[in-house]
Amino acid sequence: MRHASSRALLRVIAIGSAASCALLVAGQARAETPVIDKPSATITETTVFKWHFDNRNTDRLDDNYGEWLNRLNMQATSGRFTAALRIDSAMFFHKPDPNRLADRDVAQGLDRYTATQNYGIQLSDRYVNVVYPSKYNLTYQHRGLEVTAGDYYVQFGKGLTLAVRKVDELASDTTLRGGKIVYNPDLGKLKFNVTAIAGASNPIRVDEVTGRLLSQSAGTSAEKFAYPIVPKPNNTPYVANALPTFAPDVLTGAQAEGGIKALQLGVRAVQLDRAHAWFQNGSDSAGPSRNADKTMIASASLNAPSIFDHGTFYFELAGQNMRDYIGGPETDPTGVKAAQLDRVSGGYAAYMMATAYDGPFTLSIEGKHYDRFYPMLANIGGTGPKDFTSLQYNIPPTTDPFTADFHRGSYNVCVTGARARLDARLGEQALVYASLGRYRSWSEQSTYCGEERTNRGKTDEIRNDIVDPFVGAELNFEQSRSHAYFSSGVHFDDSAQPKPYPDVPVPTTVFYRENWVRYSLLKKIHGPWSAEMVGWHRYRFNPSEHPTPWREGENYVSAIWSPKLTVAFGYEYSTKEDNWKHYYNGMVQWRFTGASFVRAYIGQNRPALRCISGVCKQFPAFEGARLEATFAF
Repeated sequence: MRHASSRALLRVIAIGSAASCALLVAGQARAETPVIDKPSATITETTVFKWHFDNRNTDRLDDNYGEWLNRLNMQATSGRFTAALRIDSAMFFHKPDPNRLADRDVAQGLDRYTATQNYGIQLSDRYVNVVYPSKYNLTYQHRGLEVTAGDYYVQFGKGLTLAVRKVDELASDTTLRGGKIVYNPDLGKLKFNVTAIAGASNPIRVDEVTGRLLSQSAGTSAEKFAYPIVPKPNNTPYVANALPTFAPDVLTGAQAEGGIKALQLGVRAVQLDRAHAWFQNGSDSAGPSRNADKTMIASASLNAPSIFDHGTFYFELAGQNMRDYIGGPETDPTGVKAAQLDRVSGGYAAYMMATAYDGPFTLSIEGKHYDRFYPMLANIGGTGPKDFTSLQYNIPPTTDPFTADFHRGSYNVCVTGARARLDARLGEQALVYASLGRYRSWSEQSTYCGEERTNRGKTDEIRNDIVDPFVGAELNFEQSRSHAYFSSGVHFDDSAQPKPYPDVPVPTTVFYRENWVRYSLLKKIHGPWSAEMVGWHRYRFNPSEHPTPWREGENYVSAIWSPKLTVAFGYEYSTKEDNWKHYYNGMVQWRFTGASFVRAYIGQNRPALRCISGVCKQFPAFEGARLEATFAF
């Protein structure tokens, strides 16, 4: 079994090689048919300089250092072929020094050797200088056929089975490295497409937020072939034999969709094979997804994109199977953890989205019923999970607003509920809307949906009841050169039974509360000049994090000379630590062309949990300066 993932990776490379052969054959055919398109090339250079001051948090390792991040993207097209290469680099200077950090501890009476070693170990995988080719591919396109060898993004259906993509808001960029074939022939009124993929996961290897390295050791011949140049574990005087924190997972799958314009059916299946690594010890904190050697997800969907020109309907049903406890008998001699994995395996998910529209009204409903349906988390361990927990290969829809960050634990694993939204357009320049979400979750308090040790199942002991209403309005003026957008809502998340919390006087059913308001005001001043103000203000209470409610928010004011110049000033605040903390910042951006700009930023940002479609990442506080430039040629 230990070599199964290597064999799977070899299969992926073979598929990639076959795709390359297909490109060569297609190239010979192309030579007989002249292509009139002239060859073209584009180069996009993005470089970021940052200096970090003391950001006023308790972590002394993220203060007073500088970094230079660079991404060089090159793409060339000739006829039906497109080749792309991206080179990433990260350089750090004036890095934290374990000896200097230990000085304060020694002054407080601690042993210098112990303090220095502790800081040295923590810094062994941070602020490491690296330069490596992060993404590269070759693509052939002709008459509905697209063949890619190398790195690619891919999503099947609504993301229940597979979603490997870039999420800029979370500083996440994951591709599969292998082969992808998409066939979409022209069949007239019939619609049909098929996609086949096989690849090994390839995320970015340096976290742009914390400077932490995601290292990998290319041990087998297959891994060396697929990843000839990747950041390796960093040996230091404090860590002589550093271990990797990432092992690439192998994913294979296919999707087929077809039908007529009014109705299409789809089927898809994906299998994930874990690459074995030293950190796979079957710990409960890793969760069932990372403890399964193989994970398989299959789904079927029905899509009606237009129902009598007054509605749409989409439904997808998926099943999941996780098997072969990855720790093995060595770490689970009694078989308790393997039995636990078996209890949560066999989960399923049902997702529905429907809209109806007539005249000025649009009603949309999203519903879901997920039962032990786990995200396929990336194969990360050691110190890696601190900053890379958001890496996953499927993203089940949440039915919540895009940036919702109010759920806790594994909320979306065992949940049932729906959200309805009614939009009313009052003329061409005004829109009002109201939305209501109602859910029950059994996984905010239990990652295993009540199946931790025995077959307790989804009891009231772990149930949460969620009600989430909000309303809003969008008003446009002066041919949409000016606008006023407002929205406000509340979020009620209650446990079915009262729970005790530290420093909270009595047990309570309040699991989480929030009241919020958002706005965006844009006013045309004269000619290309306009002024804008955007803000988000929140009143929050999470007794498991803090015994009393707190306020936090942000407000930004901008002057815009469209499309060239933007000058902005921002103010952020938080009262979570029982005292007001204020954060101020300023930004100037000059845009040369649509794709080339220079942006300068100086100031502070409060720490925050940011979520995009249910994938979340904790961002620490920032205080410093940032200069970013992007040029396209």
